[in-house]
Amino acid sequence: MALVSAQLEAKHGAGSARLYALSQQDALDRTAALCAELNIDADLEHAPAYTYTRDPQHIDEVRDEAEAARRAGPTRPS
Repeated sequence: MALVSAQLEAKHGAGSARLYALSQQDALDRTAALCAELNIDADLEHAPAYTYTRDPQHIDEVRDEAEAARRAGPTRPS
């Protein structure tokens, strides 16, 4: 499984996980801005993201990822 936040936090600290989350949000925002600027109808929409597993062996990994992402904080102002 490619769960990034927990791995970054474990190896490089919470700040790295936070920067990763912010960079990903920035990439999405930039993509939306480019589509608007270039008048590209990409049918983009904001939607929640979910991570889950059907394999019981990965439950702890998904839980760790969710907790790391929560600690990284929101990537958008409330």
